Amino acid sequence: MTQRFAYLGVILFSLSTLVLPHTTILNDSTDTYGISPSLMIFEDCSGNETINAVVTRRKNDFKQVSRYIPNLGFSRSACWLRFDLKDCSSGGKKWIIDIAMPSLHEVSFFVLKGDSLLFSGDGGFLQEKRSRATPYRNPALELPAFPGELYTIYIRVRSQT
Repeated sequence: MTQRFAYLGVILFSLSTLVLPHTTILNDSTDTYGISPSLMIFEDCSGNETINAVVTRRKNDFKQVSRYIPNLGFSRSACWLRFDLKDCSSGGKKWIIDIAMPSLHEVSFFVLKGDSLLFSGDGGFLQEKRSRATPYRNPALELPAFPGELYTIYIRVRSQT
C-alpha cells in the first residue's frame, strides 16, 4: 500500500512539472543559457503587427529557428521571436535577457503569462540609453524572479541599413 502512494506521488510530481517541449528551464545552478533551442520566429512583412496581433496568431505561423545564432539580416520586415521560460530557481537571482548585438535598431521585449502581458520594455541602437528597458550596451531586459512560473517572452526586432 505504501509503495502505491509513493508511485502516485512520483506521478503527480511529474505531472506538476510538465512544460512545453521547447521550454528553457531556469535554475540556481546555471548562470547563462543559450535560448536558441527554444526559439521560434515569425516574419512580420508589414512591420506593423502589435503584440496583441502576434499573440493571437496561430502557433504554426512561428517556425523553429534552425541556427544556434539566427541571422535576421536587414529588411523592412520586423522579426518576432518567441520562447517559453520556466523559472525553477529559488528566486534569488536576477535574470537578464541579453541580445549580444548592439547594432540592432529597434528591439521590444514583451513578457506574458498565458495571454496576459506582465510587462514590456524597449532597447536597441535607436533607443536612448537612459530610456532603454535596461541601460546596457546590448538590447537587454531584466526579468523579475517568478519562481515556479511559466511565461512566454516575445521579442520584436527590426533593423534596416
